[in-house]
Amino acid sequence: MKSFIPHYVKTVAAGQWREDYYSASLEPGFSSPVSNDMFGRDALRDSIWNWTVKSDLLPRPHKYVYSDLTMYFMQAVVERIVNQPMDEFLDQNFYAPLGLKTLTFKPYLKMPLENIAPTENDVAFRKRQVHGYVHDPGAAMYGGVAGHAGLFGTANDLAVMMQLMLNNGSYGDVNLFKPETVEAFTKRQSNISRRGWGWDKPEPENGKGGSASKFAPKSTFGHTGFTGTCVWADPENQLVYVFLSNRVYPAAENNKLLTEG
Repeated sequence: MKSFIPHYVKTVAAGQWREDYYSASLEPGFSSPVSNDMFGRDALRDSIWNWTVKSDLLPRPHKYVYSDLTMYFMQAVVERIVNQPMDEFLDQNFYAPLGLKTLTFKPYLKMPLENIAPTENDVAFRKRQVHGYVHDPGAAMYGGVAGHAGLFGTANDLAVMMQLMLNNGSYGDVNLFKPETVEAFTKRQSNISRRGWGWDKPEPENGKGGSASKFAPKSTFGHTGFTGTCVWADPENQLVYVFLSNRVYPAAENNKLLTEG
């Protein structure tokens, strides 16, 4: 699949979001929060699903690209299996048992805005400063809970999740994964990609790190985020690394984090 489809483009015209897709107030038919004082049509999630399913595939010969689109499908698979919205399932079965208070989707419902870092001043889509809502436009159109974006949290809570993985699925007296599950998801899965299942990995060649440091052991696993975030776990040295920044504030064009030296 393509690496990215700007679905929001279909819902804006003449530099403004279309009133047949969005409303400035919560009202019947428009109950999906996209940003402060902006609500999407209830059918918008179905529209994104339909646009994704019908999107053009990449041409052959195939090569690996990172795609958020596949995570829409994985979310649907999980929610079908557990018969529950993904955010509710995670709260009940992961975050609450681990005592994590800040790891959440839609944080504006659960904590003061001053406790949440603002993101981009969105001049292309939402026409406002995004604060407390997911930065990713597709995830915002999806209602703020998506398989690829929307999770907020503090460094401490993220470190607990990563330590859970380093501990092969347990943290304190809480056991959430089997060790063989952790091993399967955190190892490289393909000869055309460095990645595990969900997790990113260092490049397999010696002296190359990819998204991780070139000094990181090849067993290292983690993930990076568009807004300037990353988490990494190093099983060989029993290290957890969490980096939270605010690269897209006030504008997403700031790429200084990618500049070496």
